[in-house]
Amino acid sequence: MWLGIRGRRKIEHLELRMQQLEREWRAVDLEVTNALDKMTGIAKRFTGRTGGRPPKERESENGEELGFNRHAE
Repeated sequence: MWLGIRGRRKIEHLELRMQQLEREWRAVDLEVTNALDKMTGIAKRFTGRTGGRPPKERESENGEELGFNRHAE
């Protein structure tokens, strides 16, 4: 009762606005996620990467360990 009728109306209005903004944000978030997924796929095809985990580390013939390296040797 300490807020009165005006205060309750303002709070109700703010809650409705927050719900509306949350719905709009979910729609925009979904669009952005889809666009990023498309861009990632395009970039992978362009660079020839297939994704996934890098190969396990293994030892070479001379005993030194070979790690994952993005650069061509």
